[in-house]
Amino acid sequence: MTKSPIPAAVDTEYHLRNAACVPTAALARHLADLEAREEDLTVEHGSRAHVVRLEEVRSEIAAVKKVLPEVEALELRIGNYPAKKEA
Repeated sequence: MTKSPIPAAVDTEYHLRNAACVPTAALARHLADLEAREEDLTVEHGSRAHVVRLEEVRSEIAAVKKVLPEVEALELRIGNYPAKKEA
């Protein structure tokens, strides 16, 4: 998994909304990494800490999915980054 393009924080949604410097492509890659990690965690069986980490990953996935359209719209509006879908 690659390093997160956003700072680790309890309120991921807040940081994503305020991360105008994070291009849509980076968020899309981060989302793919999180989904891969979720799959790995789902296959693994472990301790309570493992279950907590799985829930944290799922929570972050939900936050990224919720904020990604807003970031794309912002990019189009301000013109800093062209909003492109990765193939």
